[in-house]
Amino acid sequence: MKRTANTLSLCLAGCLLSCVAWAEDRLILSADGSTLTDTNGGGGGAIGWLHNFNPNTVLGAAVEYQTLGDARWKFGSLNGALTGGSEGKKWSLYAEAHQGNGDDNAHDFTYQIGAIGAILPLYRRLSVQLEDKQIDVDTTHGNLPKVGLALLWTPRLQTSVAYAHSVGGNLGTDIGTARLDYYGQSLHFILGGAAGPASTVVLNLPPGVNFPSRSLREGFIGFSHRYARAEFLMLGDYLEIGHSQRVTLTLGCTIYLNQAAKPK
Repeated sequence: MKRTANTLSLCLAGCLLSCVAWAEDRLILSADGSTLTDTNGGGGGAIGWLHNFNPNTVLGAAVEYQTLGDARWKFGSLNGALTGGSEGKKWSLYAEAHQGNGDDNAHDFTYQIGAIGAILPLYRRLSVQLEDKQIDVDTTHGNLPKVGLALLWTPRLQTSVAYAHSVGGNLGTDIGTARLDYYGQSLHFILGGAAGPASTVVLNLPPGVNFPSRSLREGFIGFSHRYARAEFLMLGDYLEIGHSQRVTLTLGCTIYLNQAAKPK
């Protein structure tokens, strides 16, 4: 589960589920810290911007810096989404691109990840997600197509499952995920997990990190809360791969720059 862009992506997902009455801008800040077995852990931070041109079009940009163990990497991100359709039959197209570089005290490496996807209505509140992600980080590369289903039980409660299987290259990833989202008036609650073999790059671990097994188990829980013109995010993530464990805590803040403050 990618942390940084998680903050930007969570905000982008919120835009796909809600309507915006006018063009608005949001400043997004995030910081995270991690522990990893047999290392001194790491941390990082990001700053991003998200702009709604109208209720159906959103564009975001961010820069991020991360460290973990002896590795450090930085990259820039672009995210965008377009939504259309009538109420109850809305569709969304989205794309993202991340490009940068890093080093691990032994060599330099490139960091390039891009994805394009669609969320399409199937039946009533059931929708399907189709996505293809291209990963090229150091010597690891390949395509990671994904298919997912999401059911909006009520306007506030959604469950989703997804399956991703790498094609070509050397990603060796075959992972399933499940997630629950609750969208309250000012609170967004997130709970989920993932399991299956996966490349360390897909898990946001540095290139060249070797584990005795690629089989992973992951769980995450978090919430965001709107307070006046700011929305605060806290997200905890536990990852177990082989005999190694990583624990990550991410804190984020979204500042609504040109929107009236919501009641507390």
